[in-house]
Amino acid sequence: MLAFLRRPKGKMVLPAVSDSPLAAMKTTLSLFFSREFITLLPSFIYMGFQQSFGWGVYVSTLAFTQRFGTFATQLAPIAAIVYGAGDALGAFMLVVAPKMGYHLTRRYVFWISYVLQTLAVVGIYINIPAQAVFGYTNESSYIETPMVWLAIVSSFVIGMSDGFYNTQIYPLLANMHPEFGAQTAALYKFTKSMSVAAFFFASTTLNLHFQLLVMIIAGFIGSICFSIVDKRVYKMTDEREIKS
Repeated sequence: MLAFLRRPKGKMVLPAVSDSPLAAMKTTLSLFFSREFITLLPSFIYMGFQQSFGWGVYVSTLAFTQRFGTFATQLAPIAAIVYGAGDALGAFMLVVAPKMGYHLTRRYVFWISYVLQTLAVVGIYINIPAQAVFGYTNESSYIETPMVWLAIVSSFVIGMSDGFYNTQIYPLLANMHPEFGAQTAALYKFTKSMSVAAFFFASTTLNLHFQLLVMIIAGFIGSICFSIVDKRVYKMTDEREIKS
């Protein structure tokens, strides 16, 4: 994924850092409670939810759905591989798009990712039974016999949207606080990791369809928050370029 990140425009000379560990911690905490970062928290939490669901929860529900027959246990690893392929393709597409003349701002890409994820969630909702997260089940969802192709396509689309998200968040953080790139990236990874763990823990008590509803709501709020900060950062970046 990192290989597909865009190269920065121009050269930026960063000042040498000679802060003590305590001063660095204070700086990191001040960044965490800044207006921009607080606004981005719902976006980070949603991305953690999405990663936890795509890599952990969803593939398990496929193996637990007995109506797939003997292919159920084989479908889980296939879905995980397809998820990774979608993730890589999504990142690759964003690298190739500017060279083909398609230039999209970060917030537009984020909303496209949310729409893709919503489509995948709808496919999962009608295809996989709600009780599949708790163990083996012979129940059905809105489709009496779940479709293998729909399960695989849903996994691919979720992976592609994940690739879109990841390639947009790091450039945003880099432009938001250019001199504190390490701190903002660390805070992002910390927040996202905590949300991954929280969602995975909650998945043992919430049925699948309720989890999908949580992802839809969290994704909508996260997309709005990302758009607000991205628009503000674009303005800040333009002001820096004018001053320089």
